[in-house]
Amino acid sequence: MTPAATSTAVAPALSRGGALAKKVDVPLLAAFFFWYLGNYYYNITNKLALKAAGGKAGFPMTISSLQLGVGCLYALFMWVAPDGRAKPTVTVADITAMLPVAFCAMGAHSASVFALVLVPLVSDRLSRPLSPHLPLSSASSSTESRSARLR
Repeated sequence: MTPAATSTAVAPALSRGGALAKKVDVPLLAAFFFWYLGNYYYNITNKLALKAAGGKAGFPMTISSLQLGVGCLYALFMWVAPDGRAKPTVTVADITAMLPVAFCAMGAHSASVFALVLVPLVSDRLSRPLSPHLPLSSASSSTESRSARLR
């Protein structure tokens, strides 16, 4: 293949990629931004509530359960409200199939509330994206801190 043929074969691919890069989905970026902003303030409010309740010696499971309970009441209200959502058609088999997922979601929520009690807020916000690597980094940092205490 000649250099001229190579450059013409590459040029259309670059122009297509460049055109796609110029199309930015602003509503999607705004949704991510506002979700992150809401999550930021939610975590700060959660941390303050947990500190007011006594920290890890207080009531983190009670606060976690109350948060989930308020969410359930809100969902039930939305089905009963006149301008709310349509009532779902759910069978007992559907509820039975959803129970394991609901239990895992409840456990994940409770674990995140417990994490807010146990670690500083900044550490929590930085460590979540690194969660697959967290066991390795926490093991090495705990070893370093033990050796520092022994000195």
